[in-house]
Parts: sequence; structure tokens; C-alpha cells
Amino acid sequence: MSRRKRIAAKAAADGRPTVLRVEPIPREVLEFEVHNTGKNEVVARDMHRYAQIYDISQLLFIQAWTEPGWVFLECGANIGTHAIFYARCCRAARVTAFEPMASTRKILERNVERNGCARQVDVLPFALSDKPGRGDYRHKVTHRVSATRIKEQDGGEVEIRTVDSFKFQVVDVIKIDCEDHSTRALQGAADTIRRCQPKVIGVEAKGNELPPVLEVLGPLGYVQRYMNGRMTRVFLHESVLT
Repeated sequence: MSRRKRIAAKAAADGRPTVLRVEPIPREVLEFEVHNTGKNEVVARDMHRYAQIYDISQLLFIQAWTEPGWVFLECGANIGTHAIFYARCCRAARVTAFEPMASTRKILERNVERNGCARQVDVLPFALSDKPGRGDYRHKVTHRVSATRIKEQDGGEVEIRTVDSFKFQVVDVIKIDCEDHSTRALQGAADTIRRCQPKVIGVEAKGNELPPVLEVLGPLGYVQRYMNGRMTRVFLHESVLT
């Protein structure tokens, strides 16, 4: 490991705020403030360790199937690595980034500004599921912001909505990583998927969560073409495979 990477890794383990510069594709340099809260914070840890944008293999796969000017929904945006990749590297016309956690959303908004994406990326403060409601934060792993779940709770701090409630007219790519609510967030986007027929859909779904995902996507002509180690699956619409 290089000296620069050792210093960055120590900063991540100590929980010190850091701004990282990465080059996900040639001649496209991005900068990200990461939300360091110690060694359990997987996004910061991996970006420090590999000196690269988080989950780069998935992003490059999605990029290969997209075209400039497309419209993206990023459901569970965290600090904005994926949303900003779509804006800068995929040349998206519009990215709607949902991030309900206030402290993370502030970093996301700063990263959007830092990378000159304010005209392309809309940041919304809602959690997503299959029905509207309210909820509160619940940390599955102590000091790991990226593992924060939303537990449904009447009168909770966070507003929960469905993707369908926004009545989007054009959607080309949907990416869903809402922790325990990913499958339900997909179900809450079923009408949007039927109407807009996005070409690419990514959703985090472990083995026991796959049947309801296939129940939504299978009849609409989607085929799984990618899966990473975190069980994020990318489905392509049959129209782009012919």
C-alpha cells in the first residue's frame, strides 16, 4: 500500500473528515467529502483503500448501457458517489437523488456543489417504500452511517413516500439501495416502471428478497445481467437487449 493510501486509511479509521479525489473514467476527476465515522463506515473505508469511487464496477456496467441525456433516479443516495457519477460520467440530463438522513444529505449536497452538478442533480429528503408514512433512524451497525435503516413509526422524523407518488414522466434508469426497504421501494415504483419503461434498473436484493423483485420486473420484460458482492442486481429491459 502506498504512503498516500496508508495515510488516508488511518484517517478513515480515526473518523477524520476527508475529501478524496478519484478518477472513475479517464480525464473525469471527481472530489468527494466522505462521512467518516470509523472503520465500520464501508463507503469511506473502501474509497480510502482503493483510491476509487465506491462500487465502481457496478457504475461502469450501468454506464455501458446508458446514453447522454438520460434521466436517473438514485434511491438511497448516501454521500452522492453514484448520483454524481451519473451526472458527470454518464452525462445525465437529470438525476433525482433521495437521501432521508439529514447529516448525510448535507454531505451529499456539498458534494453535488463541489463537482459542479447542481443544475443536474435534485436532492430530496424522503425515504422510499411501498406506502407513505413516517419513520425514525435505526443503525444496524454502530458508527456506520451507510447502514442506517428507517423504521416505520407514527410521528417519526422522516417522511416516507413511494416513487410512484412523484408522478415522474420520464425515467431511464432507476437505482435502489434503501437497505431493508429496497424491495418495498421497488414495489412502490411499479407504476412508474410500467409507464416509463426505464432501460436499466438496479436494486439491492439478497436471495430471499429476489422473488418479489422478479414478481415486479419479470412480467415487464426485465432480465438480470449483473450482480455484485453486496447483492445489488442490475436488470436490463428487453428493448435494449435486442
